[in-house]
Amino acid sequence: MTIANAEVEDDGDYRCVLPTDPTGDDINLVVEVASTKTLTLTSIVTDNVDMYVATCDAVGGKPQETITWILNGVTQTDGNGNTIVDTNPTATAPLSNSKSVFTFPATLENYRQTLVCQVSGHDVLTELNGDKSIDLDIHESAADFTVTVDYVTQGAGITVSCTALIQPSPAMRIYSIFSNGESIHESMEGVNTVSVSDPIEGTQYTCMAGNYLGNTALSAAVPYDPRRPTTPPSMTETIETERTTTSSSDE
Repeated sequence: MTIANAEVEDDGDYRCVLPTDPTGDDINLVVEVASTKTLTLTSIVTDNVDMYVATCDAVGGKPQETITWILNGVTQTDGNGNTIVDTNPTATAPLSNSKSVFTFPATLENYRQTLVCQVSGHDVLTELNGDKSIDLDIHESAADFTVTVDYVTQGAGITVSCTALIQPSPAMRIYSIFSNGESIHESMEGVNTVSVSDPIEGTQYTCMAGNYLGNTALSAAVPYDPRRPTTPPSMTETIETERTTTSSSDE
């Protein structure tokens, strides 16, 4: 017997009665519903470690569905650097929602591998099971971000900093700062400043920043000028200077 256009509410017990069998038989009608599946991926830094955070949502399924993570063909489990958090967000009965958040290290080994969120739980209508996949390639090219170098006066010395104006993904945490082309600072852990005592006028400072994928950007050079104001003039000082200049011109 085929039942077309069944509704979720049709789920339940029925009795099938035939002319040749007036007593009939009990039938349990089970209505299964495929969920709507989504998969998102972001990049974060936790304790100086680049991590991927993948979120898989299966919304409005029946029965309750199960989410399994597969990376490069290998089923992933919680532990050994991975964290998997499964929840069942509130849904309107008899439908259900399933959610899984998979956090794992972003490394060169898994770069450009395929991550699959596999949703299962339909044993009768197995065609309602499904999956979503995404490639681990969410970084931006070096042309998409820039860095700048600058300095601030600290007593008799200066502090030189390297700043990312636009961060790629994974973020830049590798910083190198140069004085006239010579390296004076290198950090693999996101430290982007260095102190310079007794700086020499005219010294050219540059910096380079990058991430573990090898995306790098080089800043323009900034020369050290001991006569440069340590802080920009206030608006009041600017107005007073303009007034003085105007008065002198009138005379």
